[in-house]
Amino acid sequence: MLTKISGFESNLARLKENNMDVQIEFEGTQYRVDENAKVLNLIVLPSGKVIKANRWKEDPTRPVGLHQVETLFHDLSPKSKAIVLGGVLAYQI
Repeated sequence: MLTKISGFESNLARLKENNMDVQIEFEGTQYRVDENAKVLNLIVLPSGKVIKANRWKEDPTRPVGLHQVETLFHDLSPKSKAIVLGGVLAYQI
């Protein structure tokens, strides 16, 4: 269980409302993610699923080839998964 989170890890997982400008679709559902998703290439959905893109296109920024990846952190909340794995949280729209 996570008991202490460093400032760096916390900032990786925290999304700022004004930075949530990348829209993605996975399994028919629309999400918004922080633009850092492109760099980190690890997105945690509200359901707890973890996804990655095969690559990213520009203008507008969007992922290509989103696919689910398995993790060992099944018991963690989506926010905790994003922190531990160094990814970003997605928010359903």
